Amino acid sequence: MSDEGGKFFRVTKTAASKSDMFAHSLNVTNGQAIYEQKVRFNSANSVITFTRGFPIWSSSSAYADIIGLTFTGSAINLGSTALTKNDAPVSFRSGEWYKVVISIDATAGTAWAKVYSTDGELLGEASNVALNSAQAPTYWAFGLANSATGTMDVAGLEAYYPTADESTYTLTASQDTLSIPNGDTADLAAALKTADGYDITGVATWTVLEEDMAEGVIVTPDAADSHKAKVTLGNSASAGEATVQVNIGGYTKTIKL
Repeated sequence: MSDEGGKFFRVTKTAASKSDMFAHSLNVTNGQAIYEQKVRFNSANSVITFTRGFPIWSSSSAYADIIGLTFTGSAINLGSTALTKNDAPVSFRSGEWYKVVISIDATAGTAWAKVYSTDGELLGEASNVALNSAQAPTYWAFGLANSATGTMDVAGLEAYYPTADESTYTLTASQDTLSIPNGDTADLAAALKTADGYDITGVATWTVLEEDMAEGVIVTPDAADSHKAKVTLGNSASAGEATVQVNIGGYTKTIKL
């Protein structure tokens, strides 16, 4: 089909009991992959879903639901997390084209989503959303939820592995001087993006580079987000300078404390 915006394909579901999906097979690794699409949600409960196995909805599903994005009729949810802008709720409208960008990282076990207007304005996003199943998807599908009917229009599909822009790499500390007698701690945060400004989500590993400091300077990754960590001074900490290194997907950054 086509309109003033160009060619697209339409998924139509006329009966609530049927599974009418357009499914594109995938062969991706467990690392981060980004999926871009232009979407027009014409009906409530339109979905973009990523599964391990072909997504045939039935009482005994023979597939794993990795993560899905749903248009409720006004909101867009990634899994059960509503997209927001500046932490405020966002409303979306049926019948309008949006650019939807979804990242899935099976190794990190997380996903994020961003929705843009046709002129490139970021309208809403959700980040660090836990996958239902930490596996790489084998199908990328479009359609309507099992109990819904209606149509959904899709165009411009693109899937790729992101490349980091090292000039965007940041590593910050809440304080860079810690007092041994006071048992001070510091919060660390690392961030790395692509040239398009998308977050690189690989699992971060943290290391103290000086061997003589490693036992006294303890770095503990955040349980929910490995790109954050807490530095704690142990009983064996000694005076001096410690270099903490973070590694995200093979890209490293250091900070001295």
